[in-house]
Amino acid sequence: MTHPLSTSCPEPGLTRTWLAIIVLGIGAFSIVSTELAPIGLLSLIAGDLGRSEAAIGLTVTAYAWIGALSALLSTIWLGKIPRKPLMIGLMLGLAISNGVAMASNEFSMLLGARAIGAVFHGLFWAMIGALAAQIAPARQIGWQLQ
Repeated sequence: MTHPLSTSCPEPGLTRTWLAIIVLGIGAFSIVSTELAPIGLLSLIAGDLGRSEAAIGLTVTAYAWIGALSALLSTIWLGKIPRKPLMIGLMLGLAISNGVAMASNEFSMLLGARAIGAVFHGLFWAMIGALAAQIAPARQIGWQLQ
């Protein structure tokens, strides 16, 4: 019999568990990039859309406020939805809203795409920590490299 903390014989499903956690990490990276990337591109986006940098900055500010509000409302909206399809749906929704934002050739289209993406962002962000803690092996929760 092997020691419970032995790494020589992986637990059944351990690889799948860590793969799911890695996918959540990639999702978190994508969401933070979606939120912050436009900040460095304000001048370019403003030039392309013929708007001021301040107007384009509204797409960042509105994104933050809408994301925060949707995160707060997540407990009301998402209570009974199974986690795996929900997370996949949220990431697909974010990807689609990013695609629409990228292809936008007018300000209202960009603002709308960012607003919809912010809803997906808030819902995803509200759930990611709890979900990672649920799927990680119990002995690994709170584990740190030393």
